Amino acid sequence: YRGLGRTINKFSITPRGEVRVAEGDSQLPYLIGNLSMLIFEPLPETDKNSWTVSGASSVYEEEDNPRFGHPMFRNRGPVKTTKADESTSFTLLETKGDLATYQKTYSLNVPGDDETTTINSKGRWTFNQTLGLPESLDLEHRMNIKEENVTIEIPVKIKYHRLSSEEFADFERKQKEEQERRKLEHEQRMAELKKPLGDTERQDLATKLQGGSMHELMSPLIQLSHRGEVNDAEIAKAIRPLLNHPEFMVRNMAAEALKNVSPEFRRIHSIYEDYSRPMPLDNMGPPVTDKTKLAPGMFVANQEHSRWYPKRVTRVLADGRVEVQDAHGHRTETFARSDLRQAPAELNQFLSGTPAPAAAPSNSAAPSRRTTPRSNSYATQMRNRTAQPAAPAPTAPPMNNADDEYRTWTDDTGSFAVVAQFVSSDQKNVQLRRKNNGKIFTVPLDRLSKVDRQWLQQHQQKPQGDNPFEPASNPFE
Repeated sequence: YRGLGRTINKFSITPRGEVRVAEGDSQLPYLIGNLSMLIFEPLPETDKNSWTVSGASSVYEEEDNPRFGHPMFRNRGPVKTTKADESTSFTLLETKGDLATYQKTYSLNVPGDDETTTINSKGRWTFNQTLGLPESLDLEHRMNIKEENVTIEIPVKIKYHRLSSEEFADFERKQKEEQERRKLEHEQRMAELKKPLGDTERQDLATKLQGGSMHELMSPLIQLSHRGEVNDAEIAKAIRPLLNHPEFMVRNMAAEALKNVSPEFRRIHSIYEDYSRPMPLDNMGPPVTDKTKLAPGMFVANQEHSRWYPKRVTRVLADGRVEVQDAHGHRTETFARSDLRQAPAELNQFLSGTPAPAAAPSNSAAPSRRTTPRSNSYATQMRNRTAQPAAPAPTAPPMNNADDEYRTWTDDTGSFAVVAQFVSSDQKNVQLRRKNNGKIFTVPLDRLSKVDRQWLQQHQQKPQGDNPFEPASNPFE
């Protein structure tokens, strides 16, 4: 059962109410069926006072293991299919004007080796003969589950009625009022989030950011990551040490929060994001020369198809050429220094924490899971920065922008988060791989936070057209 949220279903039915094709899912619990199909009943081929429709059907049972107390982070288990016998009967009780009322009887038998399920339903179904539509249903639905010597009975009441013109107009009015209320609340909440932090709120957040456990820290960090750009130096100072926290989730969320309170971090992080995805660059530094100091992990740019794309240095060869990887680390190439341009000096300088002139970027490497030594951790960067006489600045943002990196994903309410790796996505869902157990699960796009949806938009874009300098790929390799 996936709740009563909005869903889209498409059906192809015959004039007698027989469903031929069904797309979508609005499954109700207790084997009641799809909500969208609840009003469709099988009609007889000719005008009869009673008729029965029976046959074989299949019951699909899916194991569902929600994580973090929220259905968006669920693991789907294997699907079990069981054959069942189904029968529905109708008997005319009375006719009043346009309305014909029938007694409806329904039964379903799902046999099994360890468990047997039966359903017996009985009630009144009314059909509007003028409109050719169901008018109402009032049904007693009883589900019995027998396992060994134990029998569980679940009674369910199923009722609906067709709204009159007046009722439908009232429903639309209330819906419009609710939408306006939610819109106003959203605008007020956004306006509140963009207000500068008050003294009391700042003190409360600063105190919470000193918390010891991950759970104590995540609440204020998530709160700050969903605020507008408040630019608060005191809170930024409190967040910076958390970029070196032992928990990845805390480090990642600290970077998201710091973007909202530190203009310097936000500006550098924007450049960092540009260099962390395989998209054309607009912001580059000077050309790489023989005197330019390069080190593994540093950002550079290389020209392809008349546009410049980000690369990361993996090593400098003995002959002076430079081996680099693309933004995702999927392809390694070697170029002459004259084919490369430096990243903006402030980027490599900022990531390493070591001051350096524009023509000679820092020799310290940015944190990279593929190419950077373990000694170049967040702790090392923090020590590098605090050892400088210059004013302290935020540490490098976590390396979470490449498709092969784990990052923290947050739901649209800001209440739940999970550390996972991006796998794939389509128009409706995104697949993620959980870090703690490697399992892949699916999340609806509309349940992700705005930050996560923006991340997906950036990383799903790819350069247009084929590469004329590479042979066509073998689709079977």
